[in-house]
Amino acid sequence: MTEGLPTVLDLKARVGSAVIGEVFAYWATFFEKGSLPAFEDVEPWKIKRALPYVWIWRRDQADDRFYCRICGEQVNYILGRNISGKAADEVLPADMAAEAQARWRRLIDERLAHHLVGCVYNFADQQVMGERVILPLAPSRNDRGGVLGVTDADQTRLRLVSPVDPSKFVGMGIGERRDYDADPAHRGAAQP
Repeated sequence: MTEGLPTVLDLKARVGSAVIGEVFAYWATFFEKGSLPAFEDVEPWKIKRALPYVWIWRRDQADDRFYCRICGEQVNYILGRNISGKAADEVLPADMAAEAQARWRRLIDERLAHHLVGCVYNFADQQVMGERVILPLAPSRNDRGGVLGVTDADQTRLRLVSPVDPSKFVGMGIGERRDYDADPAHRGAAQP
């Protein structure tokens, strides 16, 4: 399914956010060595500056649901509470949870990275622009893989939403989207 996609190393040139660049560079250290990191490999202190914007969801072996393992302050703010340990379908509206989990399964199963530039948070009364990258995490003995995401939203616009009313949260991404081949076996094979 990755035939014809640019490689994840091509994504590096497209990332505009320094925060996202920091997370991507950290993740890429694993990729460049020929593997994907698993959740257990992630050392948050190595991306300390980006942590408020980072989120990690692990895919459970038993029920195939995604559970939030790490959630930065900005994401908790948007969702109106601390979501660590919660299942996606417990914190997002049903349609958004289903869409997000389907995307995350595809990213894990096909070893893809996802990049979005545009509206990263869509509220009923306004949109918050920014950039988002979602990177696959390898399965481990404790899970079926996961996703490491980082969202850098326009801080000025985000403050206008304060206090956040989660009931007005209607979407997580509208804009220029692109997937990238993140399979370490294909590294070095840049494509158009």
